[in-house]
Amino acid sequence: RVAMAVDAIANHLSEIDPSSQDYYQNNASEYKAQLMDLDNQIKDEVSRIPKRNRVIITGHDSLGYLQGQYGIESLQPVVSSVTSEAGLSPDDLIKAVKFIQKHNVKVIFLESTQSDKYAKTVANETGITVASGLNVETLDDANGSYIDFMKDNIGVIVNNLSYAGHGTEHDEHEEHDEHDEHDEHEEHDEHDEHDEHDEHDEHDEQGS
Repeated sequence: RVAMAVDAIANHLSEIDPSSQDYYQNNASEYKAQLMDLDNQIKDEVSRIPKRNRVIITGHDSLGYLQGQYGIESLQPVVSSVTSEAGLSPDDLIKAVKFIQKHNVKVIFLESTQSDKYAKTVANETGITVASGLNVETLDDANGSYIDFMKDNIGVIVNNLSYAGHGTEHDEHEEHDEHDEHDEHEEHDEHDEHDEHDEHDEHDEQGS
């Protein structure tokens, strides 16, 4: 979409100022090459996110393009009240918790200007993470570019989703190891008891 906008702007400027057409078109080509590099960088970054974690709740509809372009599903419209300033009713909370559990959501993403009050309430009920720092409608830096804007947002998303749920998996692994160690200990005790029993029987037999 941005590349299409670049072409449209370059063409319109060329019509207004035909003598500088080459200048506008060359600049457009260079910028589109930068956009292509950005697209490849984002795809590489997103590949770091486990596929099961590529689901997010945000506070804005405009991030829906992430699904078609990069395979990150944005579910904001379903539980919009989580990030709303209007408030979170008990009904909203129940629905949000059930929805998050059903869709394996790991992180709620908020814009830098959004309150995290209600999102934290949901997070406390579900154990998911609240991440702030997205900039959706405005640039964080007045001198920043679209490319910087995209890199910053993707950085926030990737850094949070890449390790989401990692602690849970680690705990499950430790629990599994502890269970195996417990079984091995029981098996060892049973083996010692069996050997002691055999030795006792052999002693009685010799005594007879």
